[in-house]
This record gives sequence, structure tokens and C-alpha cells, in this order.
Amino acid sequence: MKKKINFAKSDGSEDMPSLDYDDYADMFEGGMTDSEISGELGVDEKYVKKIRKEYFNDF
Repeated sequence: MKKKINFAKSDGSEDMPSLDYDDYADMFEGGMTDSEISGELGVDEKYVKKIRKEYFNDF
């Protein structure tokens, strides 16, 4: 029996630091860019963009 291989890419969210919603909100409202946030936290910029989009869609 052949083994199935999963080629799906992880979005990396399991490796993200444990920040709550208010931490990201403070950074967004403080005027930090996505690249500044990703550089400071050591996370993928795509993840920060996803969080920013969700944050601004809530308001």
C-alpha cells in the first residue's frame, strides 16, 4: 500500500507567538507596517496581513 503524501503548505500559524488581539490592535493603530511587525515578532508577513485584514473588517 502506498503512503499518501500531504503537499498542503502550513500557514505557519502554529509557530506564531502567543499575542492576543489587543497586542496586534495596538501595533496596527500605532502605525506600524506589516513588514515592521513581522520583523519585530519574527513572523511571516502574510500572517500579519491576514490578522490586519481580520482586524479592520471587524470595525
